[in-house]
Amino acid sequence: MRRFLLMTLLLLSGLAHAQLPETDWLELMPKSDQKALDAMPEIDHNSPEAMGTFDSKGGLKQSKGLPAVMYSTKTVPAMNGKTI
Repeated sequence: MRRFLLMTLLLLSGLAHAQLPETDWLELMPKSDQKALDAMPEIDHNSPEAMGTFDSKGGLKQSKGLPAVMYSTKTVPAMNGKTI
């Protein structure tokens, strides 16, 4: 009897397992941010962190010339309230 209950439980738990939807990060971004990223200049990796010192005192030292889109927190309204 226990074996039957265990097998039933295992089969039902496999059926109940929900497949999470795949999220394309570009779907989260407004078109204006997508266009800005497409037109963004090359990123230079010759920074103070290049030698692996990004965890030292003072934290990350980002370039001042990065476009504002790199700091954008805007999302598309269609994603409001959705759990991802």
